[in-house]
Amino acid sequence: MNVVKSKREIRELLSNFKRIADYDATGKKYYIVFDDYEREGQWTLMKYDDGSYTIHGKGNTYCDKEEKVVSTEALQKLLWENRKAVNKVIREVNEKALTV
Repeated sequence: MNVVKSKREIRELLSNFKRIADYDATGKKYYIVFDDYEREGQWTLMKYDDGSYTIHGKGNTYCDKEEKVVSTEALQKLLWENRKAVNKVIREVNEKALTV
């Protein structure tokens, strides 16, 4: 999977989300966790079987009350603004794939 260098690659990321995501069998969702540098915590981005995405943030000084459903546009904007942290996850997944 390519790192995000353009907005086109964000669409690719979303199309191939299952390739980089872990699966939660209990919640029946795919998810990735990436750093939230702005609030000094982490974002969890989840994709459900129906194709919907939710986001949840958590850190030492905050915790979102619940997952929030995000539109495709809002999701693309969030991923673009946090591409440094998202790229870190993509690189880790790529490295892990090479060692297996």
